[in-house]
Amino acid sequence: MSHQLKFNSFEELENHLRNCIHWNATEDIGQYDTVGITTLLVALLENLEENTHESQYEDLKQMLSKQHINFLEKLLK
Repeated sequence: MSHQLKFNSFEELENHLRNCIHWNATEDIGQYDTVGITTLLVALLENLEENTHESQYEDLKQMLSKQHINFLEKLLK
């Protein structure tokens, strides 16, 4: 079964990504789909790596809150 999402604006997409808990998981609705959301994160990281220059890193880093940085550090330990 194919499920297609359509968004009318960047803000709708951003809000959906921020609040969605279920992507392609086979579990019941309500289970958090860790693999699905991590797959999207990996795709975004690959895109950033391919399309950003080191001169942009500081600007990108400033977009991350201390909470974001702390989570990424815990994730990568």
